[in-house]
Amino acid sequence: MSNLPVIATEVAAFEARLGIRLPEHYKASLLDERIRRILCSKPVGFLHPGQAMADFADLTEALRDLHPEFPRDGVVLSCGVDGDTGEFNLKWGFLRFLLPDRKDANRLGDTVYAWDLRKRRQSRDCTIQQWIGASIDCADDDLTRSLAVEKPRVFENDEPLRTRPCDPELMAALARRGEAAQARLSVPADRWLPCARFELKGSFVSIGDLGQSPDPRGGVRLPPGQYEASVTLAVSRLGDWPIVSKLRLAPPHAGNAVALRKIGDVDVDLAAIALHDRQVFLRKFPGDRRDAFALALAQVAPRPCLVDTGKGTDVLVIPSGDGDGTYPVHALSQGGTVIGVEVHFDGSHDRA
Repeated sequence: MSNLPVIATEVAAFEARLGIRLPEHYKASLLDERIRRILCSKPVGFLHPGQAMADFADLTEALRDLHPEFPRDGVVLSCGVDGDTGEFNLKWGFLRFLLPDRKDANRLGDTVYAWDLRKRRQSRDCTIQQWIGASIDCADDDLTRSLAVEKPRVFENDEPLRTRPCDPELMAALARRGEAAQARLSVPADRWLPCARFELKGSFVSIGDLGQSPDPRGGVRLPPGQYEASVTLAVSRLGDWPIVSKLRLAPPHAGNAVALRKIGDVDVDLAAIALHDRQVFLRKFPGDRRDAFALALAQVAPRPCLVDTGKGTDVLVIPSGDGDGTYPVHALSQGGTVIGVEVHFDGSHDRA
């Protein structure tokens, strides 16, 4: 994802063109050179090198033309970026945008909204302070200390999420680099590695972006019971390290006599997906707690792990190949009955 930069020499032209001022906190934070360095650093990646404020003005006007349902006074804050070209990709994940402040129509407010590009509807995400602060929290500790910037610990007052790593062999394989990674992936080809056990108490598994709560109307219907998550690995397009190329969720000892049928896609803009036991999650998390949990889950590092919700159900987190994108979801059938699900991250994601 790339966020709107704030460049001192471009602010006036941007605000004049869209007829509205930026939120003061956002403007002041990104004009601070220390904060800008943190937001440009890895693994934060809040700002994309080379982008100008005018690029986001162009994107805002293009979205207003493409989506008549998009708020006429909305201003795009964040959008997916194609890893190869650096260009905006409107088909990746959820846009974030700002609306005018209710008390001052000449200034954008401090609430960040998400725009669902497929369903063409908006939802409240978080505050601009949380949006920036959560990114600073992800920065390398040595960098923030060297710049004398204190991490805001956006979610420090929430109950910390407890995570458990997945299968040790898998975690060791994903940690390899260079020749060791190449050797590990050379043979056997397309081998399924055990990842984790996943218990489904309800009848639907929800597959979504790491920072999104399960859709009450979505999910893949599966029989309740114990499932095994397994993955295949491949070499990253971006370097000599391994990535998860496919994820399979199936009953133990399902075997390979299965059929695949595409049933949809999953949009990812936080470099990982989350699998929820949909019915149990929605029953145990009241509506006013779901957004807070999703925000906290978004801070979990994008590596294979099980997240203990503390409410009798786990969330399985899996990194999505080389990162953001739109990836195909397949039903896994045996004898005409759907017994599992697969998600493919191996280059087949949407780059249109």
